[in-house]
Amino acid sequence: MLTVTTLTASIRGNIRRDGSTGWPPRAIRGRGDEVIGRPNHSTGRVRVTARAAHCLGMGKRIGATACPASVPAPATARRLPAERVRLLLLAVVFIFAGLSLGPGAAQPQASEARTGDSAKVLEAVFRDWQTLRRSVSVVRYVVSGSALIPAGALDSDLHPQLLRRVGRPFPKQDYTHDYRVHGLFDFSRNKYRLEIESEILNASVAGFNPLHELYVFDGKELRRHRIAVTRHRGSIYSARQPEFRYHTLPYPVFTMEVQPMLLAHGVILCAADAKTAGQLRFEMDPRRFAVHGTGVLHDQQCLVIRTWRPNDPFGVVYELWVQPNAGSRVRRVRRFEKDRLESSLDIDYEASQGRPVLKGWNYRRMDPSGQAPRQLITVAVERMELNPGVTDGDFRLEPSPEMIVRDDRTKEIYRLGPEGEHLAVGPEPRRDSRAWVIAASVIVVVLLAVGGLVLRLRFRARGEA
Repeated sequence: MLTVTTLTASIRGNIRRDGSTGWPPRAIRGRGDEVIGRPNHSTGRVRVTARAAHCLGMGKRIGATACPASVPAPATARRLPAERVRLLLLAVVFIFAGLSLGPGAAQPQASEARTGDSAKVLEAVFRDWQTLRRSVSVVRYVVSGSALIPAGALDSDLHPQLLRRVGRPFPKQDYTHDYRVHGLFDFSRNKYRLEIESEILNASVAGFNPLHELYVFDGKELRRHRIAVTRHRGSIYSARQPEFRYHTLPYPVFTMEVQPMLLAHGVILCAADAKTAGQLRFEMDPRRFAVHGTGVLHDQQCLVIRTWRPNDPFGVVYELWVQPNAGSRVRRVRRFEKDRLESSLDIDYEASQGRPVLKGWNYRRMDPSGQAPRQLITVAVERMELNPGVTDGDFRLEPSPEMIVRDDRTKEIYRLGPEGEHLAVGPEPRRDSRAWVIAASVIVVVLLAVGGLVLRLRFRARGEA
């Protein structure tokens, strides 16, 4: 199995400069007897076909054998012009170096991008982020705003039969609801309390229901209190039934729309490893960052950095727009999934006591095409407190009686009783369900009796005949 480098070296050592018979071979063949390259008599380098260059550029290996000069190449094989091959290889290099600012760029190669001045720039940005993290131990945020769902943005979320009944588009017009977040983050002890008030789609009735979620992490366990929306009939939940859940980590608590409260303090969650999801303390790997270029945002020059997770099945790449002259604060975040823009954040700051502080942000989630917005959230910071007094009680959360409890640790689901006992849960019985069963049974018995009587009379009539 040879790569293009070893293939060139192995052939080059056997090529005669005078071009006599025997060597060089006329063609290099791969699997399936396909011609994948030809040696250059003058330079001794292997000139590969476009298909082989693509495979090699993607890091794949190809099986290759040298064919003697007496073995002719297949008549269907065409020699690519040298200029075309050079342009193809150059295109592969540019794609994998991540030199384009467009969403179609592939993941950058850290060994190539983080060299020279780029490495020094990244080191300076990392120092700024570290300074931001160390400058505050605890911070409390209260933010509020609104969320907008454009008309027709949720057509694909409804069952086709329900969509035909309610009619397109859904929603009929732009739908707006309140959005409020209360966050308390203890960076020094890796604890937090995050409360979100919003609305959520109830796909069973083509409507929206209030949603209240509270996440509490005490440094070891993640617990969530959620007032659920109305579920399908027969569910174990009733309307707005409180639910309590013991989560196991990792768990994606900090979705994009709440991350600015952490980005403002140098906690770059999009750079965290998937195994640390749901925590405030983690290590960032500098090898997964690359300088992607520069850009202008709100008349401010920004450094564009990209980061990714190795072997991510969704091909997720995060693009951070960083303002170097403002402590490397993140002004914009864009999330790509396999070259498609999935969501974006634009973050605003204002000066307070000689330093930038978080003012608000705009979040945009895109539709599957990556072209039209599916949800827009605009919020402003109502109140921010640096290093407020906190106790362990601020990061403690326990279930209350009559709550449905889901315990991911033990895989249990139960209803909490008045004395703390675990009561069985199941689908809510339908009203008069026993009466329907009895009535149906009686009808079946009557029909069977009538059918038996009719058959008996027919047989008797035939016997008399």
